[in-house]
Amino acid sequence: GVTQGITGDFPDTVFPRGRAIYSSTRNVMDNIAAQCKATWQLVDGQVQMVPEDKYIHEAILLNADTGLIGMPQQTMGGGVNVRCLINPNIR
Repeated sequence: GVTQGITGDFPDTVFPRGRAIYSSTRNVMDNIAAQCKATWQLVDGQVQMVPEDKYIHEAILLNADTGLIGMPQQTMGGGVNVRCLINPNIR
């Protein structure tokens, strides 16, 4: 089975009764995440749901000593493209 992984701070909404859902689990989770303004993922048998303005893990330091290859390149959208050696902490 799937267990609860990392989650953010969400409202403690309790519904008065259960309801039957006729849809795929993926669609249900997408709907719940959209209502909570969050994203969800399944990692190592755990469901993680994180608010869109939060992150799960701390930033990973990349430099020549930690496996960075070449120079980082800034993208037009404010991001950065990098190449690095395989690092199991990057998912």
